[in-house]
Amino acid sequence: MCLNKMDESIKKTHPEKRLMKFICKNLYYLGCGQYWYESIDRSKFETTIYVLWAIITNVYLYGIIVNECLGHLRSNLTIKERNDLIQFTCAHPSIGLKFIILFIRRDQVKYMLKRLLEGTRSIFSSSDIDKASTQKAVFYCSTLMITTYSTLILTDLEAVIAYYKEGLPIRTEVTYYPKSVDTVAAKIFRFFIELHWWFFVTIMIQVDCLCYCALVYMSFKFKALQVYFEELGKIFSNPDKRSRKEIEKEFKEAFIVGMGLHEDTLDCAKTVQSTLGAIYSIQIFESLSLIVMCLVKLVHAKRNLMFLLADLSYITVMLVLTGVYMMVSGDITHEAYELSTSIFHCGWEMSNNRDIRALAVIAIQRSQVPVYMTGLGLIKLSYANFISVAVDRSRGPQAGANAIGTRWTTKGTLGPQRYGAARDAVVVLAGGSVIVFFLCCYVLKMEHHRIEDQKTFCSNLLFGF
Repeated sequence: MCLNKMDESIKKTHPEKRLMKFICKNLYYLGCGQYWYESIDRSKFETTIYVLWAIITNVYLYGIIVNECLGHLRSNLTIKERNDLIQFTCAHPSIGLKFIILFIRRDQVKYMLKRLLEGTRSIFSSSDIDKASTQKAVFYCSTLMITTYSTLILTDLEAVIAYYKEGLPIRTEVTYYPKSVDTVAAKIFRFFIELHWWFFVTIMIQVDCLCYCALVYMSFKFKALQVYFEELGKIFSNPDKRSRKEIEKEFKEAFIVGMGLHEDTLDCAKTVQSTLGAIYSIQIFESLSLIVMCLVKLVHAKRNLMFLLADLSYITVMLVLTGVYMMVSGDITHEAYELSTSIFHCGWEMSNNRDIRALAVIAIQRSQVPVYMTGLGLIKLSYANFISVAVDRSRGPQAGANAIGTRWTTKGTLGPQRYGAARDAVVVLAGGSVIVFFLCCYVLKMEHHRIEDQKTFCSNLLFGF
């Protein structure tokens, strides 16, 4: 009962914290580990049971993925099953890699969440901004859930229709075992394989929602800073029978606090980037490869209404996954840029103190430095990069380098801030190379089948049937 009351109080006073705690709790119950920064008392028995549950769920999760990859050894697959197998063996290992990276960095995630939710809240906070940020995060998370589960439902309906029309077994994930569903054990195993996709996607949604919320809250931290500086002008408009010297002293102290809040926010943005940057990178590679795969399926597979709906909904999910990352990261860049305008209009011009004017110049210059979230430490996540795939080369090579976010030192080597990004780039590029390899093999295989079909058609045309 106390926990319910506590949740209700958090809902009113700190809705951001309540939503993030809910997501972390879901990840915990799904066997992905503890990501919440507050300590929770659990008995030794509860801890032991949870460890067993986590082992079972992860063996189940990754065991089926291995079973899917082994499905390439089968030679009796239909064209549709081959298409689905290539698609899932591109998608599922990359999504599983996101889970592994998040688990390895769970301590960093806890630190990030604590800084994001509690860092400067004791100095300045706004209930209106908290509500607005929570509503925006819920909107993005709900959009992801609706599109993703709609895709799962349409794909299952497509499999059911294929069963009634063509007599094919109901299957969404293509695996090496079972090859048939003639026995009871095979049918039971097939049920758990079908359940695996729903379980797997549910974890994926929670992980991506965690990232969405972190990015949305980061953009609203810059929004809260704008509100803070805009309210500084009230110090001069409400003198309250104080001397001019006392008012300027109060303004100067509040302005210095605002500069400290800005530095803390910039450092918090670096923490978010270093913690979740690898997940953005994997998502970019995953979306590009899977969209290409869906387009290949549209060319080679038999087209019917249900297939088109399922395939187009899958493409929509990929666009939503990548688009939300790009848009909320673009919001961070925009809100950080708008901060300089709020500082300029904070009321510094009403003071004759040279120190205040010097501080205002420094703060404005500092706020004009762009803030970007990047994938692989190179690709800027922004609205522009979401809708464009080419860089304007008319500005020269240096502009092209800046357009993808590279920062080179004078000696031509990566600076210290790039070492972590370079490590993430190696990991993700290795995974991307595997995906590209599978895609090339698939395209070559389909081209071979197409050429063989053409040879058969020509021989039949020339020599009769």
